[in-house]
Amino acid sequence: MNSKPFLFSSIFWHYLNQRVFDRNSPLILDPHRFSRFYQVQYLERCFCRQYQPEERYRNQG
Repeated sequence: MNSKPFLFSSIFWHYLNQRVFDRNSPLILDPHRFSRFYQVQYLERCFCRQYQPEERYRNQG
């Protein structure tokens, strides 16, 4: 399964739904630049999440 179209549509949707007058997030008008910015933000959110192993893997012995 190719996830490129889904990834593109997801980023494009976030691009179109940017907050225009928000002081906490910058307005980025260039779609390529926004794509990079969104990917970096996504990776930062993933790294900040607390790791919780699944129960089924902990009980195998």
